[in-house]
Amino acid sequence: MAPRILFKGATLVTFAPPTVEHADVLVADGRIVRKGWRLPPTPDTEIIDVRGRVIIPGLVDAHVRPAESFGATIPARPADHLGSAPDIDHAHSDETLLCALFAHCVDSLRCGVTTSAAWHHTPSCVTGSLARHRDVFLSVGLRGTAAYGTNDLGGPTGVATALAETRDGAAWGGGFRFRYFAGAGPVDTATDATLAAIAEIGSRYDTPVHVRVRDGAGITRLLGAGLLKSGSLVACDGPVPTDLAAALTAVGAHLVALPGASGAGAFEHSLIGTGAGRPDVLEAVRTALVHGHGGTQEQAIEALGRAQSWASSVFGVELGSFTPGAAADLVVLDYRPSTPFNEKTLAGHIIHGVGSQHVQHVMVDGKLLVRDRQLTRLDTRNLMRQVQRAALDIWAKLTTAPYPGLDHQFRDENAPAQEFAEAFAGVSWRDEDSLPMERLAPNEPLRVPATIRGGDHGDVEHAPEMPVVRRLLPIPPAP
Repeated sequence: MAPRILFKGATLVTFAPPTVEHADVLVADGRIVRKGWRLPPTPDTEIIDVRGRVIIPGLVDAHVRPAESFGATIPARPADHLGSAPDIDHAHSDETLLCALFAHCVDSLRCGVTTSAAWHHTPSCVTGSLARHRDVFLSVGLRGTAAYGTNDLGGPTGVATALAETRDGAAWGGGFRFRYFAGAGPVDTATDATLAAIAEIGSRYDTPVHVRVRDGAGITRLLGAGLLKSGSLVACDGPVPTDLAAALTAVGAHLVALPGASGAGAFEHSLIGTGAGRPDVLEAVRTALVHGHGGTQEQAIEALGRAQSWASSVFGVELGSFTPGAAADLVVLDYRPSTPFNEKTLAGHIIHGVGSQHVQHVMVDGKLLVRDRQLTRLDTRNLMRQVQRAALDIWAKLTTAPYPGLDHQFRDENAPAQEFAEAFAGVSWRDEDSLPMERLAPNEPLRVPATIRGGDHGDVEHAPEMPVVRRLLPIPPAP
């Protein structure tokens, strides 16, 4: 059970509608219990003094690709290796995907994101990848969805495996903090038969879809295939005509604007996603506005609120509000503006003033996951050491060149194999709150088989002994 916490003296901000007010907020059992001025605490209540600080409802990232954003800081490959190695989203193993997901969740919380809609396609490790998303999201405490971008790039076998993965996830459905979506894309790489199979899964299990398209033609195909339904997400890499955006709205689907990609005025009728970049929603908004792709500041604020409304419908709880009974997904910002802060100036402050550096506390479902800028449920020092090892494994698949700046490139081949993630022994997959915090061993190597592609020199097989990796929480079979 989440503790009772009273935030005293806050400046409360909502996006839909844009409001600014000053009040205390009492949280208990994952919900907002009371909002008012000078609320009296009870003996079992923890008081957090937030005078001079701003509290906003948790931000929603409506399209993010953790497997790709994991490599954003990996150096560029040498020129002679470009084009001769797989993209980073195709180079993942089970362990490196797990690391990428943990890194994504940590970074999301530090950016004030409490709900993350993950879209994933890594053909080298389809089986179990959606289960990995669920395991990590629930163990960290982040609220989110996950979908596998099914396409025909892996041939008939790849399609069959991806559809089985999607079907298992759709059959399970999800809970109040995590949900599976059916997935497709990029749509121009999927046949009509594949889209029809995904539509059948969505219809059978009443599951929304999360798809990625490159342009308006992809949206037209989705509408023609009957793939879209209420709550579905369509992330588009290019401009979207107004009539197609209206057609999505008519079927209850949501266009997701990506920074620098979705065309002028996109925020007027969309949600906001970060794509393969850092999961910093506010920075994505600024990027879109600077490049003329987003519309106005006021439209961006409305888009932030629209994303929270979408998440409310997906998880069956009220998000984006401070009314009693709403879910306690909150972000405390140590933001002390130099100009007046009110409803008339709110858009400018949120878009151009507030940043991830102001995030002090983050709460999801009434649990403080970040307290005074420190994560409370993860040993981030040990975790990031494991993540850096995963980055070296990815690099080994991408190029034969040494990782820049490192004297020791390879691990001791005689070191004992280590199963990266411990199984949650005795924990039911139905009980989200009973998931324990995961401790990752800092000194054990990850031994990942890889084919190092060397261009004119041919492929070199590097296959050390592979540890057995079990799913943390097996998905029950489809009924």
